[in-house]
Amino acid sequence: MARQSSRLAAKRNTSNLDQSRRTIEKLDLGVASNDSKVKKMKSEAKAQANTAAKTKGKAKKPRVPPKKRV
Repeated sequence: MARQSSRLAAKRNTSNLDQSRRTIEKLDLGVASNDSKVKKMKSEAKAQANTAAKTKGKAKKPRVPPKKRV
């Protein structure tokens, strides 16, 4: 089960990456880039792309509780 969820997580991250790249491209093509709203949206999309690229293919590891000393 864990293996399947890791695959799903990796898939989800790649789709996030693609989506944010598409957003950046749309903003490049669409409106004049001096508009502050567009600039803000663009920077947010870039940030999202970076985080997605960092986590791409990596599944979140389960938290292992610390070992108790005896």
